[in-house]
Amino acid sequence: MSKASVQKLITAFGELHLLAIGVSNYPKSSGFSKLSVCSRDAADVMAAMRDIAEIRATKKHLKLMTSDSKEDELKPSKGNILRELRAFATAASRDDRILFYFSGHGVRLANELYLVPQDVAAPDDTGTLLSFAEVESEMAKSDAHVKIILLDACETGPEINFKSPLTGASDTFLAEYIKRTSGAVVLASCTAGQTSSAKSPVALSLFTHFLVKALRGDVEALRTDRLLTLDSLYEYLSKNVESKSREYGRLQCPSRRFSDNGSVLLGDFSRLPQRIDLDLESFPIESISLQVRRFGTAQETLGGTFKVRSSDRPTYVEGRVNQQLAQDRRQELGRLRVELCDEFGFTFSQVQVGDCGLSFPGGVFEFRYRSDKEDTHSGTYVEWVDFEPEWFGELDRMAELAETLGVSADQMILHLNQTIDPESWLAGLKVRGWKITSALDEEVKAEQNGVTLVVKTEKLILRGFSPAELLASGKDQTHPKAHVLPGIAGLLGRGRS
Repeated sequence: MSKASVQKLITAFGELHLLAIGVSNYPKSSGFSKLSVCSRDAADVMAAMRDIAEIRATKKHLKLMTSDSKEDELKPSKGNILRELRAFATAASRDDRILFYFSGHGVRLANELYLVPQDVAAPDDTGTLLSFAEVESEMAKSDAHVKIILLDACETGPEINFKSPLTGASDTFLAEYIKRTSGAVVLASCTAGQTSSAKSPVALSLFTHFLVKALRGDVEALRTDRLLTLDSLYEYLSKNVESKSREYGRLQCPSRRFSDNGSVLLGDFSRLPQRIDLDLESFPIESISLQVRRFGTAQETLGGTFKVRSSDRPTYVEGRVNQQLAQDRRQELGRLRVELCDEFGFTFSQVQVGDCGLSFPGGVFEFRYRSDKEDTHSGTYVEWVDFEPEWFGELDRMAELAETLGVSADQMILHLNQTIDPESWLAGLKVRGWKITSALDEEVKAEQNGVTLVVKTEKLILRGFSPAELLASGKDQTHPKAHVLPGIAGLLGRGRS
């Protein structure tokens, strides 16, 4: 695809509205068996859309209806589905994309296809079934310029691990049926005559398992320009669903009906800053701190002037050590004040010496001893230099100033002026080549090119570099760490207007 075509594709990348439906609990009297995974199918599709900013969906435009829903109005009955379908379709504007996802039973009666809601009365009771044509009709009423239907629909099968979608619909019938509908693009879990597996490497249907992986940025599902389109999604699903289904002993091949050659953009994972000299002032960063830490004992600073005892409170020991540090390094601070003025053009009135550090325009340099709360004899000596946003456009000078102050930092902290959800970073980090080493609700850890990243709700911590490597490496785009900070800034900037 040409650059112009790619740009047109991205320009048409409107906000996504989702209605995700998963039906697991069918009444015994209905003639349809219960399905163990369908509610989770829909929930995981919903979570991927919510978590992955590259999809361009906001929480207020995401609706989940499953058998596990606690509210009666969100149970996937026919009436509830139609009500939410109409509301979701009419809420979208011309620039938006709407996506209808269904996981549950499907059935063909005469020349019509039906999706089976939770309150179905019988397999042949069309009054309690939801016709596919009706879904398309409601979708067609939407002003949204892109309309997508994803089906993991199934009919009762002889084995619990397999389900056959829309059984009895020949390939020709299915193609012709969809062709005469209102034009939404459709991707289904398999072709007619095949079984659709409810077994996968995780507790999801096979089709939905790989669908969710693609939505979360699996690099195999992306084009070379890191765009996720319906074409690239279909190719990815076809390859992986077919391969894995063969392992399970049943061939399953997803089917599709695309308009516009399938050139519908689902996710844009390409927006990575390409240079280190990016303007961090436009990102939600309150300050940047470069730190160096060293384990030591209180006695090495106090010498013979004070004997640390196990009964001493840690805060008391800290105070004595920091008082001694301020006295010992007073002359050093005076020398650093002169160097900052000489090398960075500050006036002496702009650089002020304090007890354990000094201030300069847009930043401070400090050193402290922090006592171990469990062992008052030992602790950590920390030196750091904090930079305010006025420095963010001069990353190379930040590195030079840290070097002048002798702060050979072993970690950088980006203090944020807004909270973030660490877990929502998982997919973005993986698609950018980071290896996830720990994933908790409150903290995510990852590694890349010798750099460790810790994502917390109010700050980001980077370790494993020198200031020159991480801040000034933009001058050498071949440097392995040259794109670490831009990549993180790109993740941090997701969702900015």
